[in-house]
Amino acid sequence: MICYDDQTLESEALQQMSRLVDRDKVLAVVGPCFSGPFETIAPQLDTRFKTVIDSYCSAKPGLSAMSKWAFRNTLTSDKQLTPVVKAWLDEYKIKKVVIIYDAEDAVSKGEGAAVLPKLLKENNVEILDSLTYRTKDTDYSAQVTKAKSLGAEGIALGACYQNAAAIAKEMQKQDLKVPIIGGACAGAPELHRDRRQGCGRHLHVDRCLARRPAPGGAGLRQEDQSQDERLVAALQRPALLRHRLLVQVLLREGRHHQ
Repeated sequence: MICYDDQTLESEALQQMSRLVDRDKVLAVVGPCFSGPFETIAPQLDTRFKTVIDSYCSAKPGLSAMSKWAFRNTLTSDKQLTPVVKAWLDEYKIKKVVIIYDAEDAVSKGEGAAVLPKLLKENNVEILDSLTYRTKDTDYSAQVTKAKSLGAEGIALGACYQNAAAIAKEMQKQDLKVPIIGGACAGAPELHRDRRQGCGRHLHVDRCLARRPAPGGAGLRQEDQSQDERLVAALQRPALLRHRLLVQVLLREGRHHQ
């Protein structure tokens, strides 16, 4: 097994894909993880690489349809978010929402610019504004201030977990106490660890509905912390099982081709 780190960069992922196919002569490629690098590689699979690729956690809709060699075994963010948006709206009776999303990250932009607006409109929710930020931003005070001034009853995020956690913390700082919903990338186990540091208040993500916060403020009740440990493990388990299955297939097919 040969491993390379694409650093979540499109150019690096393309270079490593070339190395894996042309120099290393691999049978198949597991990864890249994120939608951006996968979106860069997929259009060249039919004409250049002609090698099976399994992007195991990308969620932007439409990417695996770009090539007969492109696969993924995760649901796209539109399918993941459809039931969660409905549950979120039903739970909190939200009618006015501000969307905040990453304008650079592929899946976050897809959720913020396309998936979430469509689902919210289908549920008769007014979108007060759509606000953007850049992936490496650390200051979200302007976006939160604007959302608060508009009277948002909920915040819909197209964000990876580190940005989602920072936005939630800024909301707490500005006393914007409204429910948050996050998409595919926000469902990482690390976000649930960050919730214990005071960023999680009425937080829904696409793989679960987070429990209610402690009375009177943000954070978790004491009894929820052990449940969160189990949740983190549950989020990690499917990826491990997928990798084991793929390794078994590759070992079998590798022996066959030899």
